[in-house]
Amino acid sequence: MIKANTHIQKILPEILDVRKQLHQIPELKYEEFKTAELIAEKLKSYGYDVKKEIAKTGLVAILDTGKPGKTIGLRADMDALPLEEPEDFAYRSEHPGKMHACGHDGHCATALAVAYALHQIKDELCGKVKFIFQPAEEGGKGSTAMIDAGVLENPTINEIYGFHNWPGLPEGIVATKAGTILVGNGRFEITINGKPAHTAQPQNAINPVTIGAQLITALDELRLSLDQNTTVLNIISFNSGEFKRGMSDKGHIVGVYYVETENDLEKIKFSINKICNNIAGAKTEINISFTPFHSPTINTAKESDLILNVAKEIYGDTKVKTLDKSMIASEDFSEYLRHVPGCFFLVGAGESASSVHTNQFQFNDSVISIAANVFCQTIINSLLSS
Repeated sequence: MIKANTHIQKILPEILDVRKQLHQIPELKYEEFKTAELIAEKLKSYGYDVKKEIAKTGLVAILDTGKPGKTIGLRADMDALPLEEPEDFAYRSEHPGKMHACGHDGHCATALAVAYALHQIKDELCGKVKFIFQPAEEGGKGSTAMIDAGVLENPTINEIYGFHNWPGLPEGIVATKAGTILVGNGRFEITINGKPAHTAQPQNAINPVTIGAQLITALDELRLSLDQNTTVLNIISFNSGEFKRGMSDKGHIVGVYYVETENDLEKIKFSINKICNNIAGAKTEINISFTPFHSPTINTAKESDLILNVAKEIYGDTKVKTLDKSMIASEDFSEYLRHVPGCFFLVGAGESASSVHTNQFQFNDSVISIAANVFCQTIINSLLSS
């Protein structure tokens, strides 16, 4: 059996240093120029030709064994978040107001480790591996932009894999499931059309503040009635306009939703519309719009089994978890899985680790070698079975 662990361990000190370098230069969606340049330099030093400026800042590198076989995709996300990093350690962010608070620096470092290791054993393999370094996972639909730029073609990707470090999951645990692993999400906006009046004459007004309060109360009751394992509804903003010695004529509510299936979304839409229509009645007009963002991330069964079996083979049953339900979070890796079979998996960063998308987050470097080994052996097994 071909194994890549020796090569991963050899390059690991360099990879950990690269991770820290990436951490120092966090860049927001579609601004990942320094990040892409550093990754490209490393890929070239490992023997790859690199295609740059795909979907503005994305990169692609292909391992071509020169022998026929399938093409497997591996995706890593590159962008950071608009947060100020408070920790005072040697490699903290050098870019004010920007921070790798989701671990994408670690994801890129992991993909680089895989690229190095597989290049060392490419003569023992067949087919191709396409490494995709994607911009704008954080709110920029970067996966869609990469797909539109043709990243799934030339050569056509037959299956694709990605992963995420996961605070809250015990350290070193590899977890995934067939079917929906991460839910889809989006936002909704409700506009209340009121009627202004003098503040001493509320009887002559249609007050968007009181109507908004009724809506928020009803929407929160709806939230509590939902299955919290699969569906989340959350009001995140209410604006009733600017006070100018008279009552406002507009109210604006913004909310977000997380759903496991499209059917769940249709149920939420129906319920929200019903609530708004009942409260509006004949006295005012309430307009609602829904903006879907991420689709649910839906793994295919064969590829999920491959990841789980490889992880058990390497780390044993006690370090592998088949999830029994979807995780309430969203990922734009979902868009690749709408076109290509594949699997998205999680690697535990520790039960007490700080959450992603907070300025307390710190990437757990132990995740890198674990994920890299799972990626490498999965790709090896899949290529040699084709």
